[in-house]
Amino acid sequence: PHNNSQPILFPATLLCTILGATMEECKIKTTCDELDEFFSSLSQPNIPSPNVLRASPSTHDNTEAYRCKCSFQIIADNNGNLECVVRENGTICHLPDGIFAPANYAIREAMKCLINLLNKRSDYTFFMLRENLTSVTFDTSWDEKESLLTLHYGPPGIPQSCFEEWKEEAQIVCDRCQFIRVTGRSKGIKLFVSG
Repeated sequence: PHNNSQPILFPATLLCTILGATMEECKIKTTCDELDEFFSSLSQPNIPSPNVLRASPSTHDNTEAYRCKCSFQIIADNNGNLECVVRENGTICHLPDGIFAPANYAIREAMKCLINLLNKRSDYTFFMLRENLTSVTFDTSWDEKESLLTLHYGPPGIPQSCFEEWKEEAQIVCDRCQFIRVTGRSKGIKLFVSG
């Protein structure tokens, strides 16, 4: 039985045959029908209502807390000053004022603090943190109250003989930038300090 409120829809090829249309007209009609179907599917309310979607976890479980994350390549300028950059199609893109504007506030502040400390070098050189540093990752909790920093190192990585020196420098960064943890990673090595 057919519901009279719904029109009968024929496949475009059958409709073309019934109407005696040419093959080219039939292809055009088929393409138009497919586009109409696609565009109408975009306007259909198939997604859950906004009050069903959650922007943050509903529990206070620490394993679910870290959800905001940004990673950046680290490069040095001619004066040896480090900066966070991104790449677009293989090309280095410098960030305005060294800050990734779409990041949350906690990550933007952490970026400023880290780069300022690593480039200051007047009261502390941070040699071990800077040596072979290739990229950084900032993680924050949804509420932005907790921040983590991961420093990624390229070959030869963090020398085993310098682990304690690395930890001392990382602890200063951890305390001054108020990270709850700073982790150093290189091939086969993972070091960390906590705030």
